[in-house]
Amino acid sequence: MNVSSLRSFASQTLVPIRPSESDCMLVFMPDRGGNFLYARELVQTLPDDIGCYGMRIPSLLLTSDEPLTFQQICAELARDLEAAAGECRLHLAGFSFAGLLAFETARALSTGPAAAEAVWLFDTRAHRLHWTSMFRHAPLRETSRLFRYFWQNWQSVIGLQKDDMMLRHPRLTTIDLMTHHVSYHQIMRRLYTAIKTYKPKPWRSAPVTLFRADKDDDTLPPFDLGWTQLTVGNAKFASLPGTHMTILKDPMCCELAVAKIYNRTREQAKDKRHGRP
Repeated sequence: MNVSSLRSFASQTLVPIRPSESDCMLVFMPDRGGNFLYARELVQTLPDDIGCYGMRIPSLLLTSDEPLTFQQICAELARDLEAAAGECRLHLAGFSFAGLLAFETARALSTGPAAAEAVWLFDTRAHRLHWTSMFRHAPLRETSRLFRYFWQNWQSVIGLQKDDMMLRHPRLTTIDLMTHHVSYHQIMRRLYTAIKTYKPKPWRSAPVTLFRADKDDDTLPPFDLGWTQLTVGNAKFASLPGTHMTILKDPMCCELAVAKIYNRTREQAKDKRHGRP
């Protein structure tokens, strides 16, 4: 894929970060604020023969009268990717929330001609997307966490108090919109509404690699962060030194991740040349 063939998509959702003439496209999905700035250090570390692109949130998310579901958002992203990719080999990547978009967009692409060859997740946590998976791992700790949540937020839970600048849900991270620029508020509200009702079904996905921060916060999540069940065992795991917020800012972490991504793309290119699936 070359830059000229992407011009019509640059104004929509697919944005060239560092295009390449190779047939491999590594696409970074948007985060909660609708951008892909989290990938900056990683892109600088990647070799030049891997084309790097970012996805914007589809405009339909903001213009639709009715809130879009998480699956509908991913279907829109998949439509644009399929139109732009042509015969390129697609790799989807995402940090934290963006990893969920990568996984669900890969599912949407799997039924078409531009199926993703791999999905790369960076400390994306899926173990709280289902109530059952939350309590299966650590029932006492999750019960205690929920009790604290309802104790601290009981007025908003029963409707006595409403704070439009706080996005809350017992399964999700609370977001204070006051700490974000006003230009992100609408996107963040719509994405938060979508993720609240998102309950992914297990899927024998494209190969998934989860890069996991080796320093946990006080929630002590399971090592696989819920992905073994969701990928029906089709996931591999690698630890990166650091915390959730530092793994994509640390040059050493980026080098470790890039080595795995590069090796996978080379193996898949060799298989393609030899006609292996």
